[in-house]
Amino acid sequence: MVTPTARASCSRPAPAPFANSDGLTALMRASVSGHAECTRLLIEAGTDVPATDTAGGTAFFWGSGRLAVVQLLCAYGAQRETLDPKVPADCRAWVLETSRWSTPLHHLELLPPARVRQLL
Repeated sequence: MVTPTARASCSRPAPAPFANSDGLTALMRASVSGHAECTRLLIEAGTDVPATDTAGGTAFFWGSGRLAVVQLLCAYGAQRETLDPKVPADCRAWVLETSRWSTPLHHLELLPPARVRQLL
């Protein structure tokens, strides 16, 4: 559940990217925790989806065990990466089935109406 404070913070323009000493951003932390709604709010606030941590990991990498998060990240243009063999079968299957989806329009069912209108 996203708190009203978090929702209000995400509705403002995105500040310069903040990351901890390992380069983990708020988007990466939300992704690895499986917080799809927070992930969406951060992306819509302008968070840099392709940002990498100090080891080269992206939000897609960190969230690859959470299907809803992976779907959201892909819908907003995240580059698909090679999945670790430990990734759950549902995530692995979805990424493989949709590997040829190349634009956000392929993800219409995952996007909020406002974003769909922007794309069209």
